[in-house]
This record gives sequence, C-alpha cells and structure tokens, in this order.
Amino acid sequence: MRDRNLLNLYPLVDHPLQIKFPAKQGQKALQFVGSESCKSCHQKEFEVWDASKHAAAFETLVNNKKPPGNRQFDGECVVCHTVGFGYKSGYRDEKQTPNLKGVGCENCHGPGSLHVDQPRNKEIQLAMSPWKTNAADNITNKAIEKTIFRTCFHCHDTDNDPHFDVPKYWQKIGHGKNANFKGETAAKKE
Repeated sequence: MRDRNLLNLYPLVDHPLQIKFPAKQGQKALQFVGSESCKSCHQKEFEVWDASKHAAAFETLVNNKKPPGNRQFDGECVVCHTVGFGYKSGYRDEKQTPNLKGVGCENCHGPGSLHVDQPRNKEIQLAMSPWKTNAADNITNKAIEKTIFRTCFHCHDTDNDPHFDVPKYWQKIGHGKNANFKGETAAKKE
C-alpha cells in the first residue's frame, strides 16, 4: 500500500459543509485547516482535545504492534484516524497534510476555513455544530442521539470498538458551553 501510494488514489468527495457553503466567485473553497487553527479562539476546547486519545489517533496506526503493520497507509484505517480523509482538502498523507493527522476538531465540526475567516458568522457556527438549532442550545440527550451518535459511530462501530459507550467517552472528550464534565453526562441528565 505504501509503495503504490494507494492513499492518493482514494476518491475525494465534497464534505456536506462544502456543499452547503460552495465557493463564490473569487473565494477559495471551504477547506480543512487542522486543530491548531482552532487553538487561539477555543483554548479550553483545544486543551480537552489535545489531552485526549483522539489527538494521538494517527500514532496508533504507526505504532501498531499487531499484524498487519503500516496501517497508516491503509485507507480503511486512515479514514478514522485522520481529519477529512476521503473529502476534498482532507488528509492525503503524512507529507502533504501532516496537520490533519489524528482525530481533530473538524472530524465532528467539519472543515473550518470559513469559520477561521469569519468567526462571528452565526450561520457557519450553527452549521459546524449540527446538534444545535440555535446558538444558545445545550447539548442534550436528544442532540446526542440525533448527531453525536452518528458522528461517533462512524468510527466507533461494532467492528472497531464493540464496547464503545458514548456517555463514558463523552466525559473524556466533551467540551464547550454546557458540556457537563463533572459527574453526570448530558446523556444521563434527561
């Protein structure tokens, strides 16, 4: 896989946000920018992510001790251990897109270049948090069922993570306004 550079042959499609916010005349298309681009405005959220296993997800492919090795060249593995693999402007390989290694902010929130360029744009903010109907919405059990479960289970499925427990893991990765970290999870609240 490595020698034949199969990752670069993987077909690329538009992310749903790239479809929702198409490039206008003279603008660049919506792109993945990497979690470091989020750090300056979302410091607390970045710290939660940076301390999580998501931040080092790519290294688990590189340092995998079970055969087969070199999983960082296998698209079936890379898709869940990088940001945006399979989408236009997403992860391609370690040389072209090193900033998109690991599971980052944009795995859940979508490509962030437009938000970086227009941080106060409410339409973009809501689109990047699809569990919300309006900016003041809390993260509720209903929201988790609607969106977070779909997002998490894309990778944490029964084949790859049969013991995945959203409320338990939410305590480790949950962040932002209304993301209860101490004790009861949002899923248990309702």
